[in-house]
Amino acid sequence: MKEPLLKKFISLGFQPRRVLIAIGAWILLIYPAYAQTTVSGRVTSGEDAEPLPGVNILVKGTSDGTISDADGNFSIAVPSSESVLVFSFVGYQV
Repeated sequence: MKEPLLKKFISLGFQPRRVLIAIGAWILLIYPAYAQTTVSGRVTSGEDAEPLPGVNILVKGTSDGTISDADGNFSIAVPSSESVLVFSFVGYQV
């Protein structure tokens, strides 16, 4: 039978409280790096509200991006709610 991980640390001379604090600190430091928000939407023409397929959507300052589908829909994971999206489409100017 395998010995639980915490018991192994104790047998090596580690104090249980310190092990649990170290694990908790590691989780608190690592978890925010994986926390992301998903932004979804639909890109349409301002002239006739028709969907725009093939629009490039990038998270500003990164190489993360996506392209709108045939109906103009997109979904992209962003690092935070403060992220800025940049839209570009050949033939359109803002």
